[in-house]
Amino acid sequence: MKFQKVFWGLALVLCAVFIILDATDVIAPFTSIFGDVSVFFVILGIMLLALAVERIANGKFNEIFVPLALIFMLFEKNIAFAMGLEKTNIINNWIVLLCAVLLTVGVGMLMPRNIKKLKKGKRSRYIGSSSSYIDCADFSSREVENNMGSCVVRFENTDEYSGNGVLTIENNMGSLAIYVPNTWNVRTNIENNMGSVRVDGDGDTSGPLLIINGENNMGSVLIEYV
Repeated sequence: MKFQKVFWGLALVLCAVFIILDATDVIAPFTSIFGDVSVFFVILGIMLLALAVERIANGKFNEIFVPLALIFMLFEKNIAFAMGLEKTNIINNWIVLLCAVLLTVGVGMLMPRNIKKLKKGKRSRYIGSSSSYIDCADFSSREVENNMGSCVVRFENTDEYSGNGVLTIENNMGSLAIYVPNTWNVRTNIENNMGSVRVDGDGDTSGPLLIINGENNMGSVLIEYV
């Protein structure tokens, strides 16, 4: 199993455990210069901060605002305590989330769109908005991983495709669209975990075969004939 998948899988399981422990007062909050702090909030805040750092490391600066907004919401009372404010509700949570979403979309529109061509024998990972092009003149197998982003996969030089190519996908909490020529025959074997997998249109059962394998985790996968 991939390290990233194992890490986030364990993180989600631990979150569930700490939510229960925190709700039942098994884990008591500790006192700090910021007032009483929930152990669960600290752990969740570290996870969100790690997510923000990961986005920065991948050059997706527009995707840091929602994690930072959630961190602020978790520790709003502690921030107010440290600032000596009487009101613990500094700003309405809906306003914080709205601003985070607006910043995410706005900064994303200002950033250049990530367009990459898949090379032979290369696994491509995407975070954010991306478009991928597979050259059918040299296509036997490809791997595409999309993490919390919007990814589009298209094929070029389709008249040179001989069939039996294998596209392996991993879609994690993102949107993945695969556009396939309607003269092809597509066979799918996608493990779907709390997401949606949809095939639009009809192919040619006698046409060249494309096999799409992989998994979809809490995201949406669209396979559309064009």
